[in-house]
Amino acid sequence: MKWSLLALVAIFVAGQPVFADDTSPKIVRVALKKAWVPVGFDDNDQIEIMVAGVLPNSCYQIGPYEVAQTDRGIEITQYAYYVPGHCSGFTVPFNRTVGLGIRASSVYPIFDATSGRQLHELSVRTAANPSLEDHKYAPVTSATILHEPTGPVLYLTGNLPSPSLHIKEVKVSMSEDVMVVLPIMGEAPHHHAGPAGARPYYQIRKQLTHVPDGTFLLHIRTFDGKGINQLQNYNIQDDPHDADHSECVRQLMGQQP
Repeated sequence: MKWSLLALVAIFVAGQPVFADDTSPKIVRVALKKAWVPVGFDDNDQIEIMVAGVLPNSCYQIGPYEVAQTDRGIEITQYAYYVPGHCSGFTVPFNRTVGLGIRASSVYPIFDATSGRQLHELSVRTAANPSLEDHKYAPVTSATILHEPTGPVLYLTGNLPSPSLHIKEVKVSMSEDVMVVLPIMGEAPHHHAGPAGARPYYQIRKQLTHVPDGTFLLHIRTFDGKGINQLQNYNIQDDPHDADHSECVRQLMGQQP
């Protein structure tokens, strides 16, 4: 039997394993550089903090995290997905909210598990009422801080759970580089019963007395027991009359459910 050279080559190639470039993502650990930790947590609160770090280049994407209680405190391990390829030469900053769950009253050092460095410290108090929050906080759908002629102003919007409720008070406290906002609900002195299941829209303008110049964490306690966490970069040199500011206020305060 005669075989052509082409046929023999085809048989040889078909019988060989195919080696492809390994471009599947690999999971690696990345170090955390900073943590923002709100104050005022009780031992019946769902605790959340903000952490930040830097990815080496664009071939890395932020991945999951793990939280472990050890002899020295709370250790957070942050992972990233590394995908081989054409990577940029610049680093990629990241930040994320980390849930620490419900913790017993104590003081907890917080460590980055990858570098072993202590990032911050968490203080948890014993709740006055073991089963409930001290206050009922409003649902919040948007929050921002703007510089106006009167100074810094906090804007909050959302929908109340019932027409019988209103925003009784908005408490604001500052600790280091974290601003904690408590939008406290109370029974409305006068209200009109709306349709069944109605969730009245609210908008709050809260004048602030002091905001640090630079980056800080805005932490807002909300109705679901957790909170809103967002980094703010407030610049006291912002022009309060520019068009972007006016448009931002108009859009924020004009939102409807």
